[in-house]
Amino acid sequence: MDEDKIKKYFRQELRRGNIILTVLLVLREKDYGYNVLLKLNELGLSLTAQTLYPLLNRLQEKELLDISWVICGDKERKYYVTSESGLKICREMLKEWEHLNEIMMLLNVDGIREEK
Repeated sequence: MDEDKIKKYFRQELRRGNIILTVLLVLREKDYGYNVLLKLNELGLSLTAQTLYPLLNRLQEKELLDISWVICGDKERKYYVTSESGLKICREMLKEWEHLNEIMMLLNVDGIREEK
């Protein structure tokens, strides 16, 4: 495997582990799927609809998101918001994320970063 493929693989793995937390955090404010997709892309976490919508459905099934339907013009739009259970999970995931970040600092990751 060449270096670019290895970097791409590990980048995807790191992102995969953070997408759930990111979506739950973005949806602390009620929003609809396409707008969530735009917000994530603006933040630099480019996702496709094929990734986001199944994730939204899984989070809804696990009761981490609440949904409501809003009529916009002549069609209904599904809105999502992080549920109380989802916020509780966010808090726990943030603690874990902070713990992992502390470990990285203990490993002196600054010593291996490339200069900018």
